[in-house]
Amino acid sequence: MKTIHYIFLFVSLSFFAQAQTIRRVTNDPNIPLGLNMYSTLQAAHDAATEGDIIYVQSSYQGASYGDLTSSKRLHIIGNGYGIDENKDLLGANAPYNTGTSIVGNVNLNFGDGTIIEGLKIEYMYARTRVILRRCDFYFLELLKISVNQDPSSSIISHSNIFGLSLKNNSGITTLNNITIANNIIRGVISGQYENESAISNIFIRNNYLFSGLSYMTNIQLHSNILHFTNSYGDNLYYTPRCPNKVGSNNVCIDKPCDVGSNNVNGPLDIALFGYANGGVPSIPRHHILSNSSPAKGAGLGGVDAGPFGTADPFRLSGLPAIPQITSYSSQISNSIYTPSTPMNVTISVRGNN
Repeated sequence: MKTIHYIFLFVSLSFFAQAQTIRRVTNDPNIPLGLNMYSTLQAAHDAATEGDIIYVQSSYQGASYGDLTSSKRLHIIGNGYGIDENKDLLGANAPYNTGTSIVGNVNLNFGDGTIIEGLKIEYMYARTRVILRRCDFYFLELLKISVNQDPSSSIISHSNIFGLSLKNNSGITTLNNITIANNIIRGVISGQYENESAISNIFIRNNYLFSGLSYMTNIQLHSNILHFTNSYGDNLYYTPRCPNKVGSNNVCIDKPCDVGSNNVNGPLDIALFGYANGGVPSIPRHHILSNSSPAKGAGLGGVDAGPFGTADPFRLSGLPAIPQITSYSSQISNSIYTPSTPMNVTISVRGNN
């Protein structure tokens, strides 16, 4: 198994610019650490320089790689999550390595333009502009603290998220120009309860939002599927206290859409989604539209509404946008491998844009 990990790195990451150092993180005790290899994500970060790539291998027996406090612009790539549960739908695109890259709490304090993809993360607090894609988050917060710690213009896409918060503690200008696209968001997108104008210009498209959004201004809300079942306090609608919002082509399940035109109101979950058991969808694959779904073609410009719409849809299991090894076999002469004994290896690789 040691050999396949090295092959994976060579095939999958060799296309990156040579000026960038590729650093590898593994917590598998059976793999000895070599050059640019680390047992924790924090150790790899501390050794890295701006622009380096950190590949986080799938976690050994589900063990977390621990917490990360980041102050550098990096590209961090994991192996994805929930691959085994989706192998039937991934088909020939299912990777040979089906493990999940698990990380604890992540604090992005600096490092403007950091990219993170393919990780399962417990809690993340981003205080700098970041591109987050194809991840699984229990809780994600973009938090503006000052002019130097400002996640404005961040992009959150193609991720499975339980709770998402946008917050501005700077007391200056706004946290603004956030794009939230092609995500499955099980909780609410919450803004600034005491001052909705502190969060502005939020572009929300092609998401599944279970609990709506609140307390932000100047929202563009297009092509989403909105499932809202709560009816307490201010949260009587999908977008309470969100002034100056515009939108269109949303699909609203529980209550009628309260913004825009060309909306679809009132379809049941079982009519929207194609999974056999019906009811409220609970895992990412449940959000795939049925062939006769009223969300088909209901989005802006005729795309499907929801996370699997557009030419760049939600990706099951968060497989990162690098080539994937899909099969591997080896044959060792006389069933013994030594430095002088040849080892024949066969692999299959597919692109994963």
